[in-house]
Amino acid sequence: MVWLSATHHLHPSAPLAEHTDLTPRPITDNWQRQRFFEALASALVAQAQPLMLLLDDLQWCDQATLDFLGFFQRWRTTTPVMVCSKARVEDLDDQPGIGLLLAALRRE
Repeated sequence: MVWLSATHHLHPSAPLAEHTDLTPRPITDNWQRQRFFEALASALVAQAQPLMLLLDDLQWCDQATLDFLGFFQRWRTTTPVMVCSKARVEDLDDQPGIGLLLAALRRE
C-alpha cells in the first residue's frame, strides 16, 4: 500500500479515491527518492510473476531513470526479472550516465 502513494508521481491522474489517506508529496530529499525507487520496484514485481522490463531508446532516458535502473538491477526480489534495453550506439555520447551505469553493472 505504501508504494501506491509513492508511485502516484508517475500517473497523478490515477484515482486514489478509495485511499483518501494517501497523499502524494513532492520528492525533495534523498530518502524520499530512495523510498520512491523502492515503491516503484515493489509495484513492478507486485504480481509475483516473472517480469520483462523492456526499454527502447535508452539514449533518451534522463539521469533519474538511469539511476532507478541501477537501483532496480541491484534490488533484491524473489520475482524473476529480466531487464532488456536498446540504444543507438551513435547517440550514447549524448547521455554519459548510460556508460556509468553499464560500467557499474559490469563491475558487479
